[in-house]
Amino acid sequence: MAYEILNNAQVTPHRLHAFVRLVSRLQNPNREELLNLLQPTEMGGSQESSKEVYRAALNCGLITENSNKSKTVGLNVSPDQVESLPTFRDHLRQILLGVTDENSPNYLFNIFTAWYATQNERVFQLGAKGYEKLFNDQIFTNNEERAFNDTKLNGWRNWAAFLGLGWPMRAAMIEGQREVLVPDAHSRLKAVLPKLLSPKEGSLRFGIFARRLAEECPELDGGILFEICWKASRPSEQRGNRISLMLSTGLRVLHDTKAITLIRESDADEKWQMYQAIGYDLNQITHIQAGG
Repeated sequence: MAYEILNNAQVTPHRLHAFVRLVSRLQNPNREELLNLLQPTEMGGSQESSKEVYRAALNCGLITENSNKSKTVGLNVSPDQVESLPTFRDHLRQILLGVTDENSPNYLFNIFTAWYATQNERVFQLGAKGYEKLFNDQIFTNNEERAFNDTKLNGWRNWAAFLGLGWPMRAAMIEGQREVLVPDAHSRLKAVLPKLLSPKEGSLRFGIFARRLAEECPELDGGILFEICWKASRPSEQRGNRISLMLSTGLRVLHDTKAITLIRESDADEKWQMYQAIGYDLNQITHIQAGG
């Protein structure tokens, strides 16, 4: 099976960022030197965590390992792309998101993200085992290689939050407290807004925006992965022009911060229903435009 960033919860965004910055600053280090800097053998502990981060950097195309005798390691991207956390995040979005080929790396990450987006309020009702069982039953029945488990769920949650698909919150459940990812795609949306909206267009019908979004973000509403998961998870429900909780929250945040303006024209022939939120009067929209 192709590589999945979520398979090891020890590979966190900040660890991977620190590692590639280290490679960027050193002059042709070799693998052993890097691992010793991350987890010195003198301390007597295992280097397994560092090895997993190293493998992730290789599999994500962030570094190259030369075939020379000393196996020197080099940065495989521009130093500018990994210097700061925001630029690193932007680069990782290009690598990890938008994967629709089931044989490609990080497909599981993307299809689970799409499935999570279709669940709406269910994400607050399910226990950890509930996520795993429901996803496995609906999307990958009898496929043990792709089956979700606690490790993958923890890994997914870390990376989904980092990439801008939500934010973590402690929730009280029957089985005790656990962490859930509150669906909120505003950071993911903001990163691709220049491709979806132009200030020159003025007010744009939301249906046009929705089609552009589906092409750019296949894990969100209308995207190919979202549609696969909707049909598998909610086969008897017609989605129509209803907007998911993940997308609705993201749009509201961008509207409140004046990155976009959401508009409702009463005489428009096409209306879109946002996921209801307490304290918001604008629950139905027809148009969208860049800026506030």
